[in-house]
Amino acid sequence: MYETQIERDFFNYVKDNGGVALKVNARWYVNFPDRIVVCPGGRAFFLELKRPGEKPRSGQSKVARYLKRRSIPVHWADSYEKAVALYERYAKVA
Repeated sequence: MYETQIERDFFNYVKDNGGVALKVNARWYVNFPDRIVVCPGGRAFFLELKRPGEKPRSGQSKVARYLKRRSIPVHWADSYEKAVALYERYAKVA
C-alpha cells in the first residue's frame, strides 16, 4: 500500500468520525509532520504517515523530538490501522 492511499483512507476515517486531518504544507520547514489531526473535543496531535515498514527519516525524527520537547504530541504510523488507533486514543480521551 502506498503512503497516499494510507493518507486518503485515514483522512476519510477521521472525517467520518468527527475530526479533521489537515495536510501540512510547511515549505519553510523541511521534515515537518504530514498532518495535524484534531479530534472531537479539541485534542490534537501531529502525525507523520509512512508506507508499511518505512520509518521517519533522521530529519523527521529530529523535528519530532523538537516538538515533543515543547510538549506537542507527535506520532508516526506506517499503516492505516496504526493511524486509526492513534486517532481513537486521542478521541477517546476528549
